[in-house]
Amino acid sequence: MAARDKIIRVVRETVLVVGQGYAEEAFLKHLRELYTSRVEGRNLTVRNARGNGAESVVSDTVRIARQLPHSHVALLFSADADIGARAVEDAHKKKILPVYCDPCVEAILLRMHGDTGVRSSADHKRVFEERFSLPATVASVYPGHFPRELLDAVRAGCAQLEALLGILGC
Repeated sequence: MAARDKIIRVVRETVLVVGQGYAEEAFLKHLRELYTSRVEGRNLTVRNARGNGAESVVSDTVRIARQLPHSHVALLFSADADIGARAVEDAHKKKILPVYCDPCVEAILLRMHGDTGVRSSADHKRVFEERFSLPATVASVYPGHFPRELLDAVRAGCAQLEALLGILGC
């Protein structure tokens, strides 16, 4: 009887990143397209917590992470999202890496293009839409305005991007 060849399966690390809203979700999906592939060792799952304040976003992240085990779990949300001590404590207890966008993800994206203006979240969203002709919630804004070359160039100066790419192993 001939010996059968054993199939060796490679265990892939899985990363779950939950965005606070639709803009965060669209940006995270863009990062997934640029920095992960089926060949590499990590798989990125992106989910949307659909807003409702920091505590709600953290509890949604915990609920989503419970459905399937993940190697790493992170949360991308706006720093203006009513961050309470309880939400931060819950995130740390559940080993969730919180990534804060101050004041919102549009501000981080505008900074990547050199716009360092200090504004409210609503003003950042308005300026983003004026500059790129689409809101940050639309996925088609990212490939043309945020290519991998730009993200790699600004990575060192953007703590949020560094944290997200670090959790992806990039």
